[in-house]
Amino acid sequence: MTGKQDGKKRKQPNLNDSDSTADDPSLSSRLSRRQHGELLPLPRFNFSVPAESVAQVFFFRHYSIAGAGSLYAVQGAAPLPTVKMLGILAVGMAGVANSERDHGVMALARAKYGSALHSINDAIRGREEATGEGTVAAVVLMAMFEMIACQERSSLEAWICHIQGAATLIRHWSKDDWKRTLNVRAFLHFFYLLAMGCLISRIPVPTHIQELARSSPAFKSDIHLLPAKQLFSIICRFADLHSSDNINQVTQITENVSTAMSIEEELLSWETHLPDTWRYSDPDKAHGGSCHVYACAWQAYLWNQYRICRILVHAVLLRYLDALDVPVRQAHPVLMAAYASQQEASRGILATMMLGIRASASYILGLYEKTKGSNALSPEHSGVFGLLGSMQALIGVVEVGGEDADWLCEMLEVMGSRWGIGQALVLGKYLRAKSSV
Repeated sequence: MTGKQDGKKRKQPNLNDSDSTADDPSLSSRLSRRQHGELLPLPRFNFSVPAESVAQVFFFRHYSIAGAGSLYAVQGAAPLPTVKMLGILAVGMAGVANSERDHGVMALARAKYGSALHSINDAIRGREEATGEGTVAAVVLMAMFEMIACQERSSLEAWICHIQGAATLIRHWSKDDWKRTLNVRAFLHFFYLLAMGCLISRIPVPTHIQELARSSPAFKSDIHLLPAKQLFSIICRFADLHSSDNINQVTQITENVSTAMSIEEELLSWETHLPDTWRYSDPDKAHGGSCHVYACAWQAYLWNQYRICRILVHAVLLRYLDALDVPVRQAHPVLMAAYASQQEASRGILATMMLGIRASASYILGLYEKTKGSNALSPEHSGVFGLLGSMQALIGVVEVGGEDADWLCEMLEVMGSRWGIGQALVLGKYLRAKSSV
């Protein structure tokens, strides 16, 4: 029985009894540390170098949009702002903790997360640092931390508030602020992630973000950003439609159908006018398989944003057409054939776009065979968090089932286990339960 040994009660340690701790130095140490605050569990992972260094390397190798090369650039440049470094350490430690399944490291990560939040609050109170690049980056890093540390469905949308907060901070950026920005492409990754958060929350993309992407000189400096800007504008238009989704009145539903079809035309035009350098190859197609190879991971990322947007457009279009089924049959029987034809076409597009995503996954996740000629680097360049946000939006809008659901669950499990992103695992479990009903 608990508390007894050989029929006698075992003496319990007395926290105030110095004799009870004198024979146990480790217990004495633990009690001393407990007096100064809650004791964090010790990391199980045996670091041969400081945990902070491991976290930095893990972050730049797996999570940095700019890629692993940024680690060396950071080391050779001026020190990062404290608030940004705290965010990097929190995200990197959380990823290491999930990858190693180490609760001790996760406790350290949460402590860094708390410190980063305090530093962000201090910067915002200081006003001068509130809109600095370091503060904005730190807020985005808090969103990444929420994705990594997510353990249950109730936390699936926790990252969105941080992304929206970062969008608010850059509202007052000046031209000089944008001139000092070294990695404009990272901001477009951020804009896409923000757009997915808006789709999930069913709100429009902030107007000032749309205007920045459309007209800011900072986004005109790189010709490779032009297709990204154009596609982002289309996604913002769909977010407007999705946020005002009203299927209670026939007139409104009809207008929604017209808007959805117009967005579809814009998406087709975007694909048609892409430069030849943006076309991908499919070396396995001749052998009955399908595995896309892209010029770079940035292009692969945007192609899948395009595919996911088309899937979302046709998913809501099918819902509109279903809502119009009875009214149209009663009042306009001649239109029924046209509506039925569009429904069939939309279902075909859904299937085709999903096949495209599946064919690109091995490239995006770094699982492709390098002997087939791909010289792309690691998957962090493709914006794994942006892809995950897109998948969350897709799962929330589209009824994914059958083989597509099984494949998507497996891909989410790979993302979760390979890069230590808890949200991917939670989404996979949610989709598996949802599709099995």
